[in-house]
Formats: sequence, C-alpha cells, structure tokens
Amino acid sequence: MSDLTWIPRGVARLEPIKLQLEKAQLADLIQGGADEGNTDEEQEEMEDEKPGDDNMDDYDKEDKTGNMMKGVAVYADPKDDPLMTKYEDSEDEAERDDFLLKPNDNLVVVAKIFHDEPTLDVHVFNKDNEDWYVHHSYFLASPPLCVAPIRYDPGHENGKGNLVAVGSFEPTIDIWDIDVYNALEPIMVLGKQAKKSKPGSRKKRDGSAQGHSDAVTCLDWNKNCEHVLASGSADNTVVLWDLDETKPSTIVTCFDDKLGSLKWHETEASIFLAGTKSGKVQIVDCRNTTPSIEVLWDLKAEVEKVIWDHHNQFCILATTDDGKLHYLDSRQPGTSLVSVVAHEGGCNAVAQNFGVKGMVSTIGENELKIWKLCSEKPSLTEVHNYEVKMGKLFTVAFNPDVHNTLVVGGEKEEMIRLFDLEKCSEVRTAFGAVFEDAPMAED
Repeated sequence: MSDLTWIPRGVARLEPIKLQLEKAQLADLIQGGADEGNTDEEQEEMEDEKPGDDNMDDYDKEDKTGNMMKGVAVYADPKDDPLMTKYEDSEDEAERDDFLLKPNDNLVVVAKIFHDEPTLDVHVFNKDNEDWYVHHSYFLASPPLCVAPIRYDPGHENGKGNLVAVGSFEPTIDIWDIDVYNALEPIMVLGKQAKKSKPGSRKKRDGSAQGHSDAVTCLDWNKNCEHVLASGSADNTVVLWDLDETKPSTIVTCFDDKLGSLKWHETEASIFLAGTKSGKVQIVDCRNTTPSIEVLWDLKAEVEKVIWDHHNQFCILATTDDGKLHYLDSRQPGTSLVSVVAHEGGCNAVAQNFGVKGMVSTIGENELKIWKLCSEKPSLTEVHNYEVKMGKLFTVAFNPDVHNTLVVGGEKEEMIRLFDLEKCSEVRTAFGAVFEDAPMAED
C-alpha cells in the first residue's frame, strides 16, 4: 500500500465505460501477430536487439514462452465456442447493480503492491447502503508511490474528467481514466522518455525527453488552474505539467533535497507548498519568472506530509519522521506555532476533516490518532488513539462528503481500512457535532 485518494460524489460516471476488444484484435493477440503493425524503424530496432548466436538458447526459450495465450482456445464471444453447450449471461441483476454507481457513492482509489503485483484499485463506498467493495482494478507497470485525482480531461468537450495520476519509481507519470472499467493502459504518460537514438542520428527536439530524471514521489492537481499538474521527484525538482500540451511548462529547481510532499494552495492558483527530505517546508510562488522560495521553515527532520489548513489558509500542518506534528503560519516563517510529538518512530501523514472544523488525524506505526486543533490560540490536543494492526501506516484521508468517515492505508492485513468516527464517544464529546450535518468546506 503506497497511497490513496477519495473521489467526491457526483464526479464519476454512474455507468462506467466498458472497453471491448474486437474479435480480430483478440484473435491477433491470441495468435501473437503483433509484429505485423510495426513500422520499418521499429522493426529495424527489434532486429538490432535480437541476440547473437552465443545466446540463442535463451532467445529460443523466450520465444516459446513470450505469448502465454498462443495456442489456447479463446473466443471473443463465448457463444462461438463449440464446446459450450450452455451459455448464460454473466451480468445478472445483482452484478449489474454492483457495476452501476449511485449518486451518493464515493470512490476510493488505492495504489498498492500485493504479491509483487502493482495495481490501482477503485473501491466503492456508500454510507447509506453500507457498501464497501472493489469495483475495478488496473495493472500498473511499476510499483506506485503516489496518486492524485484530476477532475479535468483535456480530451473531453466540457473539460470535465475523472482521472487519477500515478507516480512511481519511474521518472514518468501515468494518468488513468477511472471511468473506463477495463482499460489496459493509461490514457497518457507524462515525461515519456525518448527512445535511445542510434549513433550518428539526430536527436528529436520535441520535448518528449523533458521532465524528471528520477522517481516521482508526490503529485497534486491545481483545481484553480485546471490544466496544471505538479509533480515532485527524487531528483530535487518540481515539474508543472501542462495537461493540454502533455509537457512541462515550468521546472522548479529551488530545493536542496528530494521532495516528500507538495500541495497547491486552496485559493491562490500560483502558490504551492513543498516538503523535502532535508526537513525544509517551503512556499513557492510560480508567478516569478524563476520560481523561488518565498517562505521557509527548517523542521530538522524529514518531512513526510504537508497540507494547508482548510479553515485558515495562512496556516499549514506538517508531519516529520521524528514523530512530530507541526502547525505553521505563513506570516511567521522560521518558527512553529505548535509542535507536538504525535507518534513514536515517525508521523507518516496528516489529514484534516473537510466539514468539521478543527478535526485532524495523524498516523504512525499501527496507530491512528484524532486531534483537536484550536487555531485562535494555537494548540493541538489529542482526542482519541486507535490501535490499527496493519504494520506501518502510510496514508490517511477523510471522506469529503461523509464527515464521520476516514480511511487508512497500511502495509499488512487488508492494507486499507475504514473508520466510523461517530462510534467513538471521545470524538463525539470533543467536537459536539453530528458529522453528517456539519457545514461543507468549499471544494
């Protein structure tokens, strides 16, 4: 388990799109006829990559096992299979109900590795029906590190979308359309590295090789400037991607170490917050010709997560690997308003309730805590401590629509778990609110 994100109600299509392979495409896949469509240049590259006589044994072995579907009797339409004497429609009414989404459904998109297989799983959560199940999944090419929802689709006529960006150990970013039920590959890849040129050939200057040179460790979409996605990397840079052009618009280099977390400001389209492995929390204004640090704190420990305070947008919540939770004010750089030891061994993430003012959660090793934040006279008070036997916890997030619900992701057991905070008497006492009736924060 590496990261997760909620998708608010009303964003996803109520009837997801199902892709279907044409019979000819499926037959081509089964028979291994993929080479027919190669261009002369691709065919030449393939021939160059063929091994010499000294390792032909390995080549023969690879050739025999390369297409696992070859020789298997598979039919695009089960009705065409002569060995099937009875055909039943697999989409009975119950399955169709699970497939179709409801207006009051939330989605939770989870990036994880299970049995060495990296996947992106889309869960359905419905408070009223008590639904919680995996709706569909995508297989990823590389172990994921971070995800970010994008509610913009440059290919859609109204610009609205239900996309999720995935960062991994590769220097590229995969963007998936999670309204498409059974996609085999992302709809776009940002920073796709150009193929190695042959000696003596000219390099293409189309921007395809620009972007990151190391793993993508954090992502955030700019809802105030919808065509912009920010990505932080282990190469000490933040890249601002133009989704319309699918290429970098700005590369921010004013960091002294790997990026651990970044977050766009809630209302200011040009300002983002970044946390680095060296312990720096920095506010960057992209309006400058060369974006630079505007405000800085040195927290003396690796920054795990940074977020803006939903209810006081001058302020920041940050967690560090020495177990501390910090509350910062952008008008008072260099010093923390409040710092508390939240967890032993590392405070791995922080989240804030969208509708219940002052409710904050943090996670550590096998531990979830709920805090009450008072911003008038800044203080952080522990409200409740949940023991969560899932090993190291990596991420925590509040439901944007149902304020008594949050989800936690960890490394063991089921890897993801829901919590209903209304069942906790300490939480009810501390906040004195019926969560469903709490005022909605602007999204």
